[in-house]
Amino acid sequence: FAKQLGTVIIMIDLVIGYTAIQTMAVWSRRNDMILHLHRA
Repeated sequence: FAKQLGTVIIMIDLVIGYTAIQTMAVWSRRNDMILHLHRA
């Protein structure tokens, strides 16, 4: 969805877990996007 919108940066929260973060990181790299990890 983010790629279709033309978004460059995707922000996720650290609570989603290690596996999800790694999966999103790989996806982001393959799609030339920046993954921002957020923890409030």
